[in-house]
Amino acid sequence: MCSAATSTGYYRDEAATAESFRDGWFHTGDLGRIDKRGFLYFQGRVKNLIVLSNGENVSPEELETRLYQLDGVRDAIVYEKNQQITAEVYADPAVFPDEAALWRSVSEINRHLPPYKQIGNLIYRENEFEKTATQKIKRLAATEAAS
Repeated sequence: MCSAATSTGYYRDEAATAESFRDGWFHTGDLGRIDKRGFLYFQGRVKNLIVLSNGENVSPEELETRLYQLDGVRDAIVYEKNQQITAEVYADPAVFPDEAALWRSVSEINRHLPPYKQIGNLIYRENEFEKTATQKIKRLAATEAAS
């Protein structure tokens, strides 16, 4: 019998384990890039990738990172809805009292992005997102609620 520390794969999920190992390599589903100096940068997850009707791929994590750089943004999630990149944001009302104030900052982010990556729809939340025990947004719950 193997201990949990030495076993390979997902705990009690043989199907997910079989799907994740190919040619002896563990495929995490993470997306990344390596810069000129050889540093690896995490850019998102394959399962979260937004594939637009024009064939372009957009990593929601990239856009979420930009939103979190705005002072006052507490929670943000990006997804595709009706063929538009949608950002749903919970922000400090003292910094962003309404959706129009938030749009001004999002427009500035968009100005530095190629057109296919630009946020086209903004949902200003008045409540926090549902979160896991580790305080991560429950992405699936948030995107299903928006549908």
